[in-house]
Amino acid sequence: MMRKLVAMVVLVGLLLGARAAAAQRLAPPFPTVSALQLANRFPAAEPHRTYWLEGGLIGGIGLGLFGVYAGTQFCATSDATRHCGGTVVGAGLLGAAVGFTAGALIGGQFDKHR
Repeated sequence: MMRKLVAMVVLVGLLLGARAAAAQRLAPPFPTVSALQLANRFPAAEPHRTYWLEGGLIGGIGLGLFGVYAGTQFCATSDATRHCGGTVVGAGLLGAAVGFTAGALIGGQFDKHR
């Protein structure tokens, strides 16, 4: 009885193995194009250079300094007795972030000459 069971398991295993091996040898029904061939046929366009970084730096520095000035003036006119360093730094960072974003968006509209 045990021999018949082992023989059936081996036979089923051989049949399943033969199907998988035969399926792996099948050729595709049509020729395929590799990604490298497509990349060479249609090269990517070179991105144009703009003044986004310069505009961002100018806007960030300018509005950052204005934020420090505004933070100092707001703190000087308040009745608070606490130290104003956090308010001044926060206003400066907020002004720098807004200024950098606005300057980068404006500078990105102008192309650099090569």
